[in-house]
Amino acid sequence: MSDFRCQVLTSALDVKRLSLNWLTLGKIEKGTRAPFDNKNVTTPLAKRAALLHTRYKISNTEENIDGDDVFMVRSQSRIYLRFAMKCSACGGGFNDGVQCGACKKHLDFGCAQMSKTGWRKLGNERRAAWKCSACRSSSPASAPAPAGASEPASLEAVLKEVKDLRRQLVGLPTLIQDVKSIKDELKELKSSCDFANNRLDGFAIKIAEVENRVTSVEQLQATVVSLETDVSSLKSQLSAMICKATNYSFPKTQINYLHRVPLHGSKEKAIVVSFINRYVKEEFVASARACKTLSAAALGFTGTSQRVFVNDHLNAESKNLLNKTKSAAKEKNFNYVWVKYGKIHVRKNETSPAFIVYRESDLNKFA
Repeated sequence: MSDFRCQVLTSALDVKRLSLNWLTLGKIEKGTRAPFDNKNVTTPLAKRAALLHTRYKISNTEENIDGDDVFMVRSQSRIYLRFAMKCSACGGGFNDGVQCGACKKHLDFGCAQMSKTGWRKLGNERRAAWKCSACRSSSPASAPAPAGASEPASLEAVLKEVKDLRRQLVGLPTLIQDVKSIKDELKELKSSCDFANNRLDGFAIKIAEVENRVTSVEQLQATVVSLETDVSSLKSQLSAMICKATNYSFPKTQINYLHRVPLHGSKEKAIVVSFINRYVKEEFVASARACKTLSAAALGFTGTSQRVFVNDHLNAESKNLLNKTKSAAKEKNFNYVWVKYGKIHVRKNETSPAFIVYRESDLNKFA
């Protein structure tokens, strides 16, 4: 060894702290004494210790399995010196490191990719089984990496996974909010669908009602067609019966239409006949009024002797004016009120002149 480094220790306990492979004081005292050549010691502190103190040489034993001899120097002042070992990987000297269990070479912690704490935690058996990278690569079945060596790599991998997980979870609150919004929209959509279904059910009911009404209308239309035929036949028969009862003959083609209208305060309905020619109508009314005994039996209706009256058909306004005229005539003692040619005539007595009431203001003519 041409260049040694040394470390000054104050007690055997410091020797144990630096490395579990270092020999205790008792083992140093059992070492083999050898002649000391201070020329081989180049560092000032080591040379000085070599000149002033006793040196012991520890052979390559189980406690000291380094390839080179380890030298320790002991003095009466309890100062110990251990010369540095040489790293088999980088060639640098070091005081504390690891030893390969296969090739028995020493490496510093940096080249062994091992922390000092991790090496201490392995224990004797696992340290003895530990292999350097060269032996692991050449071994057919590589032994599993020690726990101490895998701890930093595993920790870095875990930290990286945690960071990736945190990065992925950054958008989680936004995603949760989006899911809540989608749930609210689905609730609104469900409510809209329920409302639409209810409306469709209502429409289905209304459609069924309309279909029933359409069926009824179709039946009524068939009835109306049948009634129109019956009415046409009745018009001919009634025309013949009226002509016979009133002694007034007119062709049935002069009847425009014939229908019935309800009477106020009565369940009976009056028969309204519309003539095409006004003069035919006037002559018919005059002839019917001349028959004082005109009845339903005379028209061919058996089982009844009800009187039949023939008058001009007035609209609602003229009917209202006629009622007011009758009331005024009764108050003023006018004896005669009648309708002729669709006009209201009034006369007080048989000798007084008659006048026509056209509007309500003509009621002032009553004296």
